[in-house]
Amino acid sequence: MAANNADLELLFVYGLLQPGHRFPAGAEPIQPDRVRGLLYDLGDYPAAIDIDIDLTESWFEGYLIAIPPEMFFDLDQYECVDEGLYRRIQTETESGKCAWVYEYLKALPYNATGPITKWPMAL
Repeated sequence: MAANNADLELLFVYGLLQPGHRFPAGAEPIQPDRVRGLLYDLGDYPAAIDIDIDLTESWFEGYLIAIPPEMFFDLDQYECVDEGLYRRIQTETESGKCAWVYEYLKALPYNATGPITKWPMAL
């Protein structure tokens, strides 16, 4: 049974959760969009930092998806929120939508590539 759209939360995804990768079961794709911040390629996955920092004019691409709120428990575990790898914050996308997004919290490794505008860089 499909969830009522009023019960769904918006999540901006830019890495492995994008459509075409490991898109979460039960999520509904909405539209491509962009978020202000810096995106880096860490090899197996990306890292978004400085989300909504006024000092950056950089934007990176991703996708808005709609999910039931109870899905955040599993997604927070997937993104290692409890271990301090990512945190989930709200942001405003370029299209003006309020959405959750996962922001990377660790120091970037020496071999991080970026900033980039889209992950993966070659599709």
